[in-house]
Amino acid sequence: MRSYTLSRTVYSITCIVGVMLCAGSVHASESAEGYIVFLDKKELVVNLGYKNGLLPKSKIQLYRRLVVMHPYTNQPIVDRFPIGSVTPDEIGKSLSIVRRWKGLSRAPERGDIAVFKAEPLPKKSSPKPLLLSKGSQSIPLDSQALQQIFTRILGQPIADRIRAYEQFIKDYPKSVHVDSVGHEIRAMRLFEKQLRRPKKVAVTAPKKPVKINARSATPSPIFLGEDIEIVVAITRPKEITKVSLLVARSQTQSKQSRGKKSSSEGWTIVTMTPDGDYYYRAKLPAKLTTKAGRLDYFIEAVRNDSSFEAIYKSASNPGLITIKPPLPGETKPGKTRVSIMGRMVDFNQPGSASDAYNQFETSISYQVDYLVLRAVRFGVGSLSGGCTLNSDQECMDNEPTTPDEGQERRLSLNYAFAEAEIGGQWVGLSARVAGGNHQGGAGNTASQSDGFELRARIGELNKTRLVLGIASLDDLGSKGFLDAHIEVLEKVPLKAGVVVTSLPVQSKDWGVQLSAQAGYRLTEMVSVQGLIGWNARTINHYGFTFGGGLGLEW
Repeated sequence: MRSYTLSRTVYSITCIVGVMLCAGSVHASESAEGYIVFLDKKELVVNLGYKNGLLPKSKIQLYRRLVVMHPYTNQPIVDRFPIGSVTPDEIGKSLSIVRRWKGLSRAPERGDIAVFKAEPLPKKSSPKPLLLSKGSQSIPLDSQALQQIFTRILGQPIADRIRAYEQFIKDYPKSVHVDSVGHEIRAMRLFEKQLRRPKKVAVTAPKKPVKINARSATPSPIFLGEDIEIVVAITRPKEITKVSLLVARSQTQSKQSRGKKSSSEGWTIVTMTPDGDYYYRAKLPAKLTTKAGRLDYFIEAVRNDSSFEAIYKSASNPGLITIKPPLPGETKPGKTRVSIMGRMVDFNQPGSASDAYNQFETSISYQVDYLVLRAVRFGVGSLSGGCTLNSDQECMDNEPTTPDEGQERRLSLNYAFAEAEIGGQWVGLSARVAGGNHQGGAGNTASQSDGFELRARIGELNKTRLVLGIASLDDLGSKGFLDAHIEVLEKVPLKAGVVVTSLPVQSKDWGVQLSAQAGYRLTEMVSVQGLIGWNARTINHYGFTFGGGLGLEW
């Protein structure tokens, strides 16, 4: 009789569980939505947990919200796109922690939408309870534990049953019964939720969220290149998770559209930083202040329910920031550069006759940017060297064997120079005049020496550019050159060049110099340079160039 009563009790509980599973199957496939509320390099946290039906190995879908402006109506178009799925490593009641998110199409961001959709319950009948038999030793431990839990919680409140099953999942996370127990937990939660609902529910219209009021001062006009910071005060900061500043350059209005609001394209989104309890602030991107004109802007907030709301101005009625060109004479000081450079140039390394010179130069460059004048430069230098000439005024390879075969001509020049560059952002022309005291030539006499140099620049002044030019220094020689300045690496400026020259003594036999120069910026102000090159007048008349220098910039 006792055995019969126990069997009837087990059968009744099984029927109740089956009814619960059937009732829960209607809602088990409902989805729960949240968002990424925290993110760093090691973890991301979503506001979904056990109360939303999450279990170990559950999949959470992540979506990226996208807002674009319609080109004609100027109204925002909102959509969201999947970026992949993640599996939580730890699940709490309201939060879940994810530590692995490889394979996403985009890097996750705070505010991304997280969606969990529970798998539908199986349509087959509820499983029969496990009953221990005489050969219980052959039953796996997890099945025995589940049988004991089932027997122990008979007649217990639903909340106690849920806790017991949750403890089973924690104790046996790899059990084959995890999915079935998980479905049972969700079914009991839904059943418990239905028991709590009043029998009669008054149908009322959903409450509209209270509008978030914001206040921000109208920004004053700024001049080209100046920084500006937008600050907004928010009345309900606890109802939002993110505040963004959207900025775009205004289109120029035509005569037919005067009096109408101008539209903007290509909104730049800047995440605003919280400052205290009510304030958010953000700096205007520097790339938008490099050109005079007008900028449209508005401020948007993300609510706790992942909805978006324009809290200050809007895309159809944006605020205005005016950028004025600088007044003449009131431009920011340009960059000043001091360069100290020395080099040793040898054209006849394998030969015994002299054909080389040394050059040392110090220059100061100041960027002006006034009207068409871009920069001015001035400096001093010295050049000394010599060459053994034959009767045809060509540099010899070896020392003369007779007094009449050749003569060695040496020179020394101390000089100063001044230079100015005119042009625009991408093209510039430079002219240099030089003068000094020349020691050498016929009779080794001292005389005045003059010279000039003309250069053309293609490319921006302080960025990657191409420079070509010509130069002449009285009877010392002339040269034509082409330099490529490569400013790709922030700390390592590079330069490559080729020179065709008659230096050092106006030889009729012209030579070619190939050189490469590399620098390293030790600090924002100090840099060092190294120079190496190869020189040749003929295939048997060649040598090398070595040099280096120091640069200062502020």
